[in-house]
Amino acid sequence: MPFLSRLPCIATALVLVAGLLSACSTPAEKPMKTEVSESTTMEKGVPGGVHTRTERLEATVRTINFDARTVTLADDDGNMKTITVGPDAVNFNQVEVGDRVTVVYTEETVVYLKAIGETSTDGAAGMAAAAPEGQKPRGFAGGTAQVTAVVKSVNLEHHTATLEFPNGDVRQVPVRDDIKLSNDQVGREVVIQITAAVALSVDKAE
Repeated sequence: MPFLSRLPCIATALVLVAGLLSACSTPAEKPMKTEVSESTTMEKGVPGGVHTRTERLEATVRTINFDARTVTLADDDGNMKTITVGPDAVNFNQVEVGDRVTVVYTEETVVYLKAIGETSTDGAAGMAAAAPEGQKPRGFAGGTAQVTAVVKSVNLEHHTATLEFPNGDVRQVPVRDDIKLSNDQVGREVVIQITAAVALSVDKAE
């Protein structure tokens, strides 16, 4: 099966990696500038593959409202975003105007056709760590989610497969040209694993 990313049926499981900050922007705000790198690895003739995406944001603290627990960030091009900081961020009162904020988000998606008789367990797990109270905010959160879909049908003419997910969603997906497609694959299971991590640090401007 081809690489699949950001499947709606596992979006809720990935919420666990977003616990450090919850962003909310107004229509007037432009998207902030980020550095994005992506790579895809796959073996010819073997269904599935691995896709990795990393996004990095660097910004400066422009304004802070401690009562509303909001902070306005500006990237190096002047684009700004107002962020609401959750109550779990116990070091929010250590943030100062002029501080530099760095956020790095990495997501790896692995897709493969499960071998006949192979067992696997769907679900999600995560972890988080933060700086001790009294220091500048710094932390990490990460998690892994897995879901298994079933091949319900294949279309040999259009080289596509129809997958059914545990929540009942049905999706037709294209199959790579180098993959041999046959009706024998109907009933086989496709495993999708997503591992995501976000790291955040706030440092005093040099």
